[in-house]
Amino acid sequence: MIRKAEIKDLEQIQTFLNHFSTSVSHTDYIFYMVYEFNDKIVGVLEYSILYERSEINYIYVDDNMRRKNIATQLIEAMISDCHEKNVENITLEVNEQNTKAIGLYQKMEFQEVARRKHYYGDKDAILMERRVM
Repeated sequence: MIRKAEIKDLEQIQTFLNHFSTSVSHTDYIFYMVYEFNDKIVGVLEYSILYERSEINYIYVDDNMRRKNIATQLIEAMISDCHEKNVENITLEVNEQNTKAIGLYQKMEFQEVARRKHYYGDKDAILMERRVM
């Protein structure tokens, strides 16, 4: 039976996703960069690499550690890893309202290449890309 998920399903869904993410984290195509401060992880970047292309899946920095260039350093480390793995392009998707993230990505030489209209309700998703090699 297939049905739409409901609020009552959240706990089971989370358990399932926790198990799934544990198994996925050991794949050959999903990678993580972490930023550690005082023995605590305060930033994480997940990215995938398939052949010559990479995609930033998500980047998160602890609210108390923002504005300290952690996201920049995570992206720089990821770009370096991609270079070592002969990746040619890195892509990402960002909500058009997330101006801070867009500014960061532009600073890191990502350029807008397309839009997905109304991807986030009435807001567009911006697709960005940068060359590595």
